[in-house]
Amino acid sequence: MFENMSKEEKLDLLEQISCNDDSIFTNYTKEILLLMDDPDPDIKLKAILASWDYPSIGMSEKLLDLAENDPDEKIRAKAIVALGRYIYELSYDDFGIDFGVEDMNEDEQKELDQYKKISNFLLRINKDSSSTKDERRYAMEALSFLDREEISHMIQKAYNSGDPLLKLSAIFSMGRSGMERWEKDILAELNSDDPMIIKEAVKAAGECGIKQAGKILRRLTYAENRDLQLAAIWALGQTGWDEGYERLQELAGTFGDEEIQACAQQAMEEWEVMNAADEMDEDLYENGELDLEDNNGEDHT
Repeated sequence: MFENMSKEEKLDLLEQISCNDDSIFTNYTKEILLLMDDPDPDIKLKAILASWDYPSIGMSEKLLDLAENDPDEKIRAKAIVALGRYIYELSYDDFGIDFGVEDMNEDEQKELDQYKKISNFLLRINKDSSSTKDERRYAMEALSFLDREEISHMIQKAYNSGDPLLKLSAIFSMGRSGMERWEKDILAELNSDDPMIIKEAVKAAGECGIKQAGKILRRLTYAENRDLQLAAIWALGQTGWDEGYERLQELAGTFGDEEIQACAQQAMEEWEVMNAADEMDEDLYENGELDLEDNNGEDHT
C-alpha cells in the first residue's frame, strides 16, 4: 500500500490524519496500523501519535506490542503515552461498562478485558526498575485518569522523588486526574522557581478547576513567556473564577493578536460552561436532589 511512497509522503499523510477533524466519519485505522510497522522510527512515531483519534482493540493491541517489544526506547515510550487514550476511554461509561454488572454483552466484556490488560501492563511498567525513566513516568501519566488509591500513591511518590522529570510528570498527572486532593500541591507549584513546573501547575490548576488559583492565573496572563500566558488564559477559563471573566473579556478584545484573542474567547466559553454547571448543582442541592458533600473529596471537576 505504501511501497512506492517516500518518507516525506508518508509523514505528510500521517500529518493529515492527525489533523483530520472528521475522525468519526473517516477511519484511518488500517493506514495507521500499517505505518506502525514501517522500519523508519520517525514514521513509526508519527503513526503512534496519529492513533489517538482512532481507538480500537486492534489498535491497542498493536500499541501494547510496541510498548513492550520495540527495540527503540523512544518508540516504547510513545506507545505507552498513546495507551493513555484507552485508560481514559475505558475508565468512563462511554463504552457502557459498569464493573458491578454481570450481564455485559460480548463487546463490553472484550472492552473490560482489554482495560484490565492495559492497566495491568502500565502498572507493571511503572514498578519495573528495568524500565527507562520515561517509560515509568509515561505509564504513570497514562494511568492517572483512574481514581485509585494505588495510582494516587504512585503520583505522590513521583512528586516527592526529588527528580525534576518525575515531579513534572506527577504534576501533569495531578491535573489529568482532576482530583481535589492535589489542590494544595498544585497551588504551591504555581509559585515555583522552575518555569516548566509553573507551566505544568498552571495547566493542572485549570484541569482541576481550582478557583483559589484565580489570582495567580490572572497575574500570569500578563507573562512575557507566550506559552505560559496562553496556558494561564486557558486555565483561568477552566477555573470559572468569578473575577477572571473581566480579564478574559479584556484579552478577547486585544487587537492585533489573533492567537490571544482566540484563546481568550475559548476561555470565556469554558468559564460560562463551568459557572452554568455550578449554578445547576446549587439549584439541585437547594431542591434536595444533590448532596454536594457526597464525593469523598476526590473528584473536583
